[in-house]
Amino acid sequence: MKLHEKIAWYRRQAKLSQEELAARVGVSRQAVSKWELGESSPEVGKLLTLSRIFGVTADQLLSEEDPAPPPPPPPEPPREEAGTSASASDSRRFRLLGRMIQRWGWLAGVWLALQGAGVALVGAFGRYAFGQMFRSASSLMGGWGGLPGSLGTGWETGLDAAPAGVFGMEAVFLNITTAVLVLGIGMILVGIALAVFLKLRDKR
Repeated sequence: MKLHEKIAWYRRQAKLSQEELAARVGVSRQAVSKWELGESSPEVGKLLTLSRIFGVTADQLLSEEDPAPPPPPPPEPPREEAGTSASASDSRRFRLLGRMIQRWGWLAGVWLALQGAGVALVGAFGRYAFGQMFRSASSLMGGWGGLPGSLGTGWETGLDAAPAGVFGMEAVFLNITTAVLVLGIGMILVGIALAVFLKLRDKR
């Protein structure tokens, strides 16, 4: 490859126009065009400047050996902006959470049902305990001066002998424990329904 061919080849490899190369060397565009056409040759000083611009030696420019093609540039790693990276990370977390809920969400229903069973047990035990306590209190008050024949059975025992405040408290405690019992039963039903729904959805 002749000198004029090498000048044109290296210029294209450097992705420079004739005007840009001329400005770097300090000559006119017509001078560069004449160099590449072989109509004239650069002076020694200009030749050294060309070699520095092209990143080669003057010997490589002057030799008639074909220049070795430059190695391809290494691929640049994909650039991710901070916001894009954080958004992608959040998206992966949400997808993972969604898969976990879809696969194991039915356990939440089981857990809710077990909690409801505990609440219902507390409500039932409390209702029974308060009922027994007030029944015993009613019997004692009836024995202190009420009519023995009026004790009978059921929640109304000792009404003739017991102060009204005692049975007002009995109603409050029984209502509270009944509400706890109903809440526990509701939690059991909701938990069972949720577990069945999520388990069937996971099988799909």
